Amino acid sequence: MFKKIGPNDWLIEREIEKLSTLDKKITIDDVESFVFNHCKTRIDELCFSISEVRFSKTWEVLSQLLSYEDPVVITASIAKHFVDLFKVVAFVEAKKSYSWPYISKLSKELQVPSVRLARFLGFKFKGQKHNPFNHTAKYSLPLLEKILKILQELDREIKIQKVQSFTLLSHIVKIKKVLEADEA
Repeated sequence: MFKKIGPNDWLIEREIEKLSTLDKKITIDDVESFVFNHCKTRIDELCFSISEVRFSKTWEVLSQLLSYEDPVVITASIAKHFVDLFKVVAFVEAKKSYSWPYISKLSKELQVPSVRLARFLGFKFKGQKHNPFNHTAKYSLPLLEKILKILQELDREIKIQKVQSFTLLSHIVKIKKVLEADEA
């Protein structure tokens, strides 16, 4: 359960309460089936904080994730995020807004989950208070190629380094510098 939730006592308690409603002896299969994977949500939050250039949030989420998640898993997730973003920028015409039917159709074509694609495209969901970040307005293929090279280097290095968290952090700093240089 810890791998799915992380070190959040409140979430652990909520998930235990949910499991207790099964009214039987809880098995590992029950935990796999019924406990929500909060760690994946945090990793997605980390990935979007990087691509949306919100690095104060990046450092906050990363410090929490590194307390319970393998840096190799985090690295793979960041790489997947930017590969998906590359597909979006390569195949989607940059516009100010996109319709949900278009996003849904495109999601199938690009094989990018619709919610992730919607967030990349800056789709504003009903009731959403802030204006979403439209990645197609920020990113170009050359910029993404630079970031993907950094992530490729990170993938190689993190598997051989002893201090994996430092390696991950230093490469995120490199990505930050590339994004800041692009804004200048």
